[in-house]
Amino acid sequence: MRVVYRLIFDPRSAGFRLMRSFYRVVDSCKPLARLFHGLEWCMKFALFRCQDCGDCALHDMAYCCPQAKCFKHQRNGPCGGSRNGMCEVDTSGRPCVWTEVYRRMKAAGELDRLRNGYVSPRNTALEGTSGWGNYFMGRDHAGAGSLLPARSAKETEKG
Repeated sequence: MRVVYRLIFDPRSAGFRLMRSFYRVVDSCKPLARLFHGLEWCMKFALFRCQDCGDCALHDMAYCCPQAKCFKHQRNGPCGGSRNGMCEVDTSGRPCVWTEVYRRMKAAGELDRLRNGYVSPRNTALEGTSGWGNYFMGRDHAGAGSLLPARSAKETEKG
């Protein structure tokens, strides 16, 4: 998945520029937009159990969908209710999605990204729309930078 990200979704890549141009065309034609949204959802559902939130955080969360794997849909850190890495809501023994995110980021050598940033809250107005279209057109949380730097204590006090 990281290779696909680097080739297509990394804003510095030629693939990103190509896909942004492609989605400008797709965005202007509703039938085409519906077709590509459906294809996107089928792929993402098969791979990640996509819930079609329209503001995808897969890359930010080591390809673990918080909408599908967390009852509370926590995108910016664990809820504080997990015990020994297990979800407090699902008593069947489901692991907390953030345990999986941590393990994957550690294995990829990306713990600094986890420590020094947060994933912006989901834009609920995008529910049921194309996550890829929203990403390439700058409408989702990544439009301002997907993994934003953590705020300092002074910034937090200022509001």
